[in-house]
Amino acid sequence: MTHSSRGYRTLPPHAARVDRWTVAVEDGPSYDNLTVATDWTYYQSIQASVEMLVERSELPALLGLPDDAEFAVSLSWRTARVGLRGSSPLVPIDGDEAAASALIPVGEVGGSLTLEAKVLLLSPGSGSRDELAPTEMGSILWSAEWPVLLEGIAARLPIIPASMRQYPFLDLHNARWLVKVEATDLEAPIDAAVRIYVNESNENVQRMMAEPGGETANAMTSSLLLDIQRELMRLALAEDSLYEPDHAYPEGSLGAALTTAIGLFRKDFEELQNIAQYDPPRFDTELQGCLGEERVNG
Repeated sequence: MTHSSRGYRTLPPHAARVDRWTVAVEDGPSYDNLTVATDWTYYQSIQASVEMLVERSELPALLGLPDDAEFAVSLSWRTARVGLRGSSPLVPIDGDEAAASALIPVGEVGGSLTLEAKVLLLSPGSGSRDELAPTEMGSILWSAEWPVLLEGIAARLPIIPASMRQYPFLDLHNARWLVKVEATDLEAPIDAAVRIYVNESNENVQRMMAEPGGETANAMTSSLLLDIQRELMRLALAEDSLYEPDHAYPEGSLGAALTTAIGLFRKDFEELQNIAQYDPPRFDTELQGCLGEERVNG
């Protein structure tokens, strides 16, 4: 949530909050509070929506406006790779619950998607108002952002089948897979720096590869994605890591993937380092929470 000076009064943090972000993939599942869209492709549109809780009766007084002032909520989106952006229509806020939705057409997003919920001024009303009160229609009074990584990383990385009698499973017969990262050059393409070895002798891995859309495959893919994210985070947060959080790494590079992984937590980098190094169970729990929960359409 952002709360900044714009030359007029804005809302304090408690005046509104997002109850749920929803991302629905065309002809696919719908997810609540999703951060990594593993099922999306460039050939699918996205329906994004936000549900908010707003203390509607308090808004005028908080902004120094008369009681007949009117407000709205909107949902905007932008994408780094394609460079496009858009927004939903303004939806008037009539009560303590508000929602907005935006359709993102095929071909207009890629790489990463940022959703932004906003509370906006529709009308300043007709009565007396504070000299610092907002007066222009569309003035941003409150906003919150939510990042979504599109085209899950696992789908773009080389997957190398190997039996338990081959490297790297000679001493890891029960392992399902092994994620290996070459971290000497963080500006190298991620698909050149990361290798995923899968143990084709493992029964569940065999089922995942034979029935990619099945229940077992979906569960295994989610677990693999978690392990990839964990390995990327471990690499970025290691005490001897070459990763620099303020560096602008090329898009598609290993460093850019580390930046995206770090961004899932929305925490200070040093705080994350401390959690990862001194409280690994908490780190794993928060990582699992960052990947969102699926919600079936209907």
